[in-house]
Amino acid sequence: MSTPFLRNCNVFLYKPESTKLYSYNQKMPKTTLKKLAAILGLSTATVSKALKNYPDINADTKKRVIDLATSLNYQPNSLAQGLRNKESKIIGLIIPEIVHHFFSNIISGCIKAAEKRGYLVIVLQTNESFEQEKNHLKILMNKNVDGILLSLSDNTTQHKHIKQVIDRGIPIVLYDKISKLIKSSKVVIDDQKAAFNATQYLIDSGCKKIA
Repeated sequence: MSTPFLRNCNVFLYKPESTKLYSYNQKMPKTTLKKLAAILGLSTATVSKALKNYPDINADTKKRVIDLATSLNYQPNSLAQGLRNKESKIIGLIIPEIVHHFFSNIISGCIKAAEKRGYLVIVLQTNESFEQEKNHLKILMNKNVDGILLSLSDNTTQHKHIKQVIDRGIPIVLYDKISKLIKSSKVVIDDQKAAFNATQYLIDSGCKKIA
């Protein structure tokens, strides 16, 4: 059991087995699967299965692994898991501007839907800049995102940078501001039908003068 020591108003942890002092101001050694396995005398495969609640691992072993992992604050390496599964669990969302109410709703909706499925959303803003749009797509490709949602900037005149994303095998969905020249999934609004429905609603509500 760790014994706290106070020294110059810093808290230190004494580890009998290693006779080392670790300050809370210092970076603590990271707990890994190998470390858990070594302490418990198990294989890393058994520890990994126990943490994932595999049925072929008995209940006592699972409890030992989970208790130790909890006490050492073990956190899975999401990057390593992503490399094994060939997915990052990250979605990129590129918007022209955050202050617009429409895009605020887009951000909120994407994050809620992604969180339900265990995904993280990276939100990037172009400020209607074509150069920013290209840079943001490069950033997301380097992050190995699983997909990208993009609203084109007003200054986007060519689509070579978007084709590069598609050629990398990264799904891309255009929304709001789109281009028919880009072969990708698109989310569009039927402006004519929306205007008709809005006008009809006003008429049905008793409005006489509609501008």
